[in-house]
Amino acid sequence: MDKDALEVAFQQAGLTCLLPYSTTLLQPALRLCPTLTADEQIAIGASKLGGLPDLPADLQWPSLRGIPQSFIAQIRLSELQPFAFTHQLPVPGTLWFFYDAEQQTYGENSGDTVGWRVLYHPTTRLARANSPSRLPGKAFFRSATLTFRPELTLAQHPQRELPNLPWNDQQQKAYAAIFEQFYHDTDKQAPRHQLLGYPYTLQNDMRSQCQRVTRNGTDWHLLLQIDSDAALHMHWGDPGMLYFWITETDLQMQRFNRVWMIIQAE
Repeated sequence: MDKDALEVAFQQAGLTCLLPYSTTLLQPALRLCPTLTADEQIAIGASKLGGLPDLPADLQWPSLRGIPQSFIAQIRLSELQPFAFTHQLPVPGTLWFFYDAEQQTYGENSGDTVGWRVLYHPTTRLARANSPSRLPGKAFFRSATLTFRPELTLAQHPQRELPNLPWNDQQQKAYAAIFEQFYHDTDKQAPRHQLLGYPYTLQNDMRSQCQRVTRNGTDWHLLLQIDSDAALHMHWGDPGMLYFWITETDLQMQRFNRVWMIIQAE
């Protein structure tokens, strides 16, 4: 569903009040499409999910309470250059995402910040890391190469984007139906790994939680969303998703150490 189709859906549902805001309610994103690939067949530094990360000499595999964290994703930022809306991300360089191997960190308390790491380094001189001996087997995921597919994402919580518009129950139900149809048209059954855009939430909107726990600004944006993925042996909750959030200011300043992560499950 594109912008024109969304506006038609608004008209048919009696939500003409939203027509002036269709651009606000849509954000571009990149769908991360994994293809299972043996690590030794993946080029050093290429974007990937799972497997072993490719790290510069001065970055170590992060750990939590003596246990190495799970490696989630590696994004080579130069691969995003064809997509203009990603130019807020730095180039050159790579982003790496790690998470608590025991999955006991949920992003609910300020102390949870030790339960994940988002690393950024501008170098392109990387080497494949060795698997840490203490990394639990269940915390090591199958490797997959990534391709990027641009798509539009629709705000799931429009009251947050348009707080000054009155919403009655009928309007909320009508919008929810449009939201479900919007995502039904874009591989609803496939794992929804995504960079930027509006998240596909399984529970409540998370930006208030990010603000409350971190006391760090109000302009939170989704950086990365990683779905449960049976093919990769990634399972978050019952099942669930990992969401990595960053403020607009921290993104501009490349302060990826201030990313906040939240896990949600159905």
